[in-house]
Amino acid sequence: MFFKRFSLFVYALLILVPLIIVLLTSVKTLQETFANPLGFPEGGIKFDNYVAIFQEQTMAGYFMNSTVVTLFSVSLTLLFAAMIAFGITRLNNWLGNILFALFTLGMMVPAQVIMVPLYSLVLNIGLTNSLVGLILVNISSTLPIAVFILTGFMKTLPKELFEASTIDGAAIGRCSRKSPFPCPCLLSRQPLFFFS
Repeated sequence: MFFKRFSLFVYALLILVPLIIVLLTSVKTLQETFANPLGFPEGGIKFDNYVAIFQEQTMAGYFMNSTVVTLFSVSLTLLFAAMIAFGITRLNNWLGNILFALFTLGMMVPAQVIMVPLYSLVLNIGLTNSLVGLILVNISSTLPIAVFILTGFMKTLPKELFEASTIDGAAIGRCSRKSPFPCPCLLSRQPLFFFS
């Protein structure tokens, strides 16, 4: 019991100490930061740095760009991954296995390997310095893991569920929209892709 509490205390210190240092640095001037990096501000707490962020820089614009990119990236990744995962699980043959293996291989390629070719591709199609280019890069980097996770989920759905909806007259498109999509799986994956 002592070891467990001691390890939790050490872990809490490892999290809190850098956070406190960052907060203290944010309320000091540049000269105070270089003179005493780990100490408290000598002239009192100053919020000039926070005011400068919003007045001198376009922080609101950066926040808006991040929000737009994140919302579109997460939504489109989940939409495409759900459609691909549905197709892979319905193609219960060698073609579905090959597609699943290709997406699994996409998870194994490190980001550093494809960074330069991906930049060259985005540069050639003229999407550098645009939100559309960033959204496409985010989708391409998170789609393999999204397909992997959602395929694992959709393989747990009973085949009879799709057969029953087909008997009720639903086409394959309606079957894919109505049966597995209103599920907690998609909602539980959103934070994962939001923070990645």
